[in-house]
Amino acid sequence: MVFASFEIFHRIPERVMEIYKFGAIEDASIVLKEDGCKTVKNYGLIKDSWKGGQCFLENAKILSRLGSDMYLEKDDLRITINNSQVMSWSTGQNFNKSMQSTAETATD
Repeated sequence: MVFASFEIFHRIPERVMEIYKFGAIEDASIVLKEDGCKTVKNYGLIKDSWKGGQCFLENAKILSRLGSDMYLEKDDLRITINNSQVMSWSTGQNFNKSMQSTAETATD
């Protein structure tokens, strides 16, 4: 097989994760419920929680969000958080602007 001979076969799953946003998501902001906040606070990744026990984890990398857990990396520390403890997540990327510039480049 061509992929195996060039030793790039492992890149196919990684690229699929990136394209469909299943993982490899840089600079993610994540809102966590109380138990998730306790976990990240124990690792020193946040200082305080909001009223109601929620918290905000910034500048994390979502390595994978498939399955029942979200696999995260922050400050060279990798942890898992149960998906039920994640209220929402977002990135700083402006996808509409990115898509618009891609379309403009294609028509040039």
